[in-house]
Amino acid sequence: RKAHAQAIVPSTWLTQGNRGLDSTSIGIVVCARHGMKLANGIRDLQKGERYVNMDYLFALALSGTAVNRLNVSYDITYLSAKHVSFFVPKFHLPTHITPCQWKYSFNWMHGVGHTNGEVPECGWAHINPVGSSTKVMGPGHCHDTIDDFFGDWNWKKTIALGPTIHQKISEAILQWNEHREDFEELEASLSIKYPEQLSMWWQQVEDWEDDPSKPNPFEEEAWASQSSLEPPLHPDILPSILISASVDLEDQQWHLQSNLTKLGMHATDAQKAKMQQCSNALTHHIEVWTKIHTLYVPAKAVGGLVLLKIFHYSSVAKYHAVHHALSDDDIHSMSGEDDQASEGRWWLSWIWLACGYMTENVDDKSDCGLQEAIQIEWCKARARAHHWAEELDLLLEEKQRTLQFLKWDATHWAERAEVVTGQDKSLDEGLRAYAEHQADICRKLGVSFAHTWCDTEELSDIVHG
Repeated sequence: RKAHAQAIVPSTWLTQGNRGLDSTSIGIVVCARHGMKLANGIRDLQKGERYVNMDYLFALALSGTAVNRLNVSYDITYLSAKHVSFFVPKFHLPTHITPCQWKYSFNWMHGVGHTNGEVPECGWAHINPVGSSTKVMGPGHCHDTIDDFFGDWNWKKTIALGPTIHQKISEAILQWNEHREDFEELEASLSIKYPEQLSMWWQQVEDWEDDPSKPNPFEEEAWASQSSLEPPLHPDILPSILISASVDLEDQQWHLQSNLTKLGMHATDAQKAKMQQCSNALTHHIEVWTKIHTLYVPAKAVGGLVLLKIFHYSSVAKYHAVHHALSDDDIHSMSGEDDQASEGRWWLSWIWLACGYMTENVDDKSDCGLQEAIQIEWCKARARAHHWAEELDLLLEEKQRTLQFLKWDATHWAERAEVVTGQDKSLDEGLRAYAEHQADICRKLGVSFAHTWCDTEELSDIVHG
């Protein structure tokens, strides 16, 4: 199966004091899996990140590349094309509006493994200091300098593939086993109480994976249902989202206060600085929420807030009455991930794995909201298990292709050494020695990588056996 993942990320080297410059920054096409800078994938940008520059750069970098499917990570992409899937990098995604987070997330779409799309960002710290020198160079000197730096970057990435891929395979095997067991346990529980719904959820998520234009099962129904009502007072924030954001802000304030209490009197400066950053970010979010709040409250949201609080307190009372034996560590929200765990590494608390064993009536209308919440969490658990399985398959394939490429490259350099013919025997001898040296490097790299990855063969056989 052919697969290739790319990412486009612009640089902002020379955004200050750029008067009289032929270019203000550069754009780069980078492999989203390994961070390699692609050939013909670097071009000057004259005035910011214009699509005309980036489209040309992207087309040029991919010219001559034969792939069946292309995954593109770009933080401002809103495009669609046949056999091309566009994503927003995971770190950039929360700053986008909610519909974008559902549509362009690496966390939900199949075929991307555990790619995060942020790999290109790691390279700017390495190359940005060069901007102070290249801005006074002529075009040829500037391009040669940048080419040398990125050539060195790619070479360092190449020789590090051995330990890097080995570490990723070891993690992928562990994570896949844990998330697969987590998903299977959740599904076994749900099949008792929701067998028909479970079959429907399977069909919905598979239909969406085959055709992304169909309803997204990860998307909360509140957004879609509100679209048919009266036009919202805010273009992006619906009343239901405002109410949800209010509850989230209260939860964030509680967590911040709890974390401050845990620091104690002997907190380090770094810990205090982190808490201050969290406090500043929360303050900013509250200020933004307050501005939107004035549009809806009290006219629209008071009734909803009252009902929400009544439902919240009644649910909490019922929950503690039924599960009085639980400790505080056992109680988690279904989507309230640990602050230290990303979406791909998060798994549900054991209490939610037992939700299918509850004895309430399945046909109870009050159960509809619970079913929707469970469906979304089931989809997320399924996506996590599938993504780690995809990540393991991608890494094993990358391992084999790396060894095959090094073998081909060694043969290629050996053949070049044999065809060196010229009138200058001294020059021919030097060219032949250089080609043979490159072939020897490729062979030794292949042997080193094969030795590093020898135990992964046994591990993969156990996993797939």
